[in-house]
Amino acid sequence: MHTLALPMFAVTALIVAAPTLAQVTINATTLDALEQAKPDEFRKVSAIYRIASEDGCASAARTLKARFDVGDARCEPNLLMTSDPPKQRLTFTLEGTTYVIFVRTSRGMNKDLVRKPPQ
Repeated sequence: MHTLALPMFAVTALIVAAPTLAQVTINATTLDALEQAKPDEFRKVSAIYRIASEDGCASAARTLKARFDVGDARCEPNLLMTSDPPKQRLTFTLEGTTYVIFVRTSRGMNKDLVRKPPQ
């Protein structure tokens, strides 16, 4: 029990102090800490993650500004994590904190990455 309390405290402290840090990478641990520290922001980040998972990284980056008070939303479609399935990095700023979410792409080519060959 004591070994779990210290990492959770550290993650909670990281999220509470996040406005002074460069970025917070969202994963299961940081989502749990965000839910405890900032419930309103947790709901927004969770909704953003769902949108990005459903629409794809590049599409989500274009629509986040309209649906949420998100600044500087960007997708890095040429930078893929080589996991299975591959993931793209979505970065956005919400209420002064920069978040990073790794969004799964579909197996094979993502529709945001497919380009027509030159003719």
